[in-house]
Amino acid sequence: MTAPERVSIRDLAKIAGVSRTAVSLALRDSPEVSVATRERIKALARKHDYRSHPAVNALMQQVGRKRRVHDEEVIAFIRTGSSPEEKALGPLEMLEGARKEAHRLGFRIEVFWAGYCGVDSERLARVLYQRGIRGVVWGPMPYPHPPLRFPWQQFAPIACTRSTDVTNLPAVIINHSRGMVLVLEMLQQMGAGRIGVVLNETMERRQDFGWSLGVDLHRHRSGRKKIHVLMMEDAPVRKRVEAWIQERRLDALVMMPDIFSASSWLDGKIPRASLDVAFSEIGQVGGLYQNMRFIGESAVRSLALRLYNGILDLPERVSHTVLEGSFSDGQSLRPLGFMAAQS
Repeated sequence: MTAPERVSIRDLAKIAGVSRTAVSLALRDSPEVSVATRERIKALARKHDYRSHPAVNALMQQVGRKRRVHDEEVIAFIRTGSSPEEKALGPLEMLEGARKEAHRLGFRIEVFWAGYCGVDSERLARVLYQRGIRGVVWGPMPYPHPPLRFPWQQFAPIACTRSTDVTNLPAVIINHSRGMVLVLEMLQQMGAGRIGVVLNETMERRQDFGWSLGVDLHRHRSGRKKIHVLMMEDAPVRKRVEAWIQERRLDALVMMPDIFSASSWLDGKIPRASLDVAFSEIGQVGGLYQNMRFIGESAVRSLALRLYNGILDLPERVSHTVLEGSFSDGQSLRPLGFMAAQS
């Protein structure tokens, strides 16, 4: 006697007239699917004796135990900078972390360029779809940029940045406001009395003003008002910055990484902290270590769970993974280090 054919999630989706993603979410009681739809799909599952496949369950359990379980499915890491080759330390470390975690889980990362500011995203999507690539990780993007034209429903997407401007795109992001508070607290513990924070307005908008919120949070928590902010529209102008330092009588600076790099003429004149210390800069540059490798790892780990569940498209209710940075001392803060050691 022939055993009845097992009803698959694809079959159940066809019967219910919904996507496989909706069926998967409904069977796991996800709030991303309405209560009525969840109950209807569960009733159909009982009626047709649908059972989840034990192999899939085993895969999920193995992911939780951090074991390799997949056979080299490709995940696309998408770049949107001015050229296909990334040179910035942070994004390169993010890619390194993504590759490491993908390899551990049995996937393989391939890098794709979607054109500057993602202008070729639609064309790239056709290439990815034809190759059967489902998982996509969006790396840091220039900002501002035109709206992304990308068929999200065909892929399982996640971002390592806020700058995509896609509302429901899940993302792994750093807690900018708490990171700023941490740096300011540490500088004050090291002896800084009057601290200047130099920010770029465009970058602040890209990060939803997280750094500025951190300054206000620190002021509120500590009651200390001697934190001064200089918001710049373009690259730092030497005369303007030096005049501001003198006017405010500052003894330490906190700077966005691009501004930090462009202000080397301040070396040895005033202690400076970067808001994004790269792994290769630890010991030389002091400030906030965002751990870009871990951001890449976390993005791939989150994406893998969606791929194992066959969950494509943007969720109706988005959730982000928010990571905390740590403080790293360095030579750029040496004068403060000496002050702390002598006090």
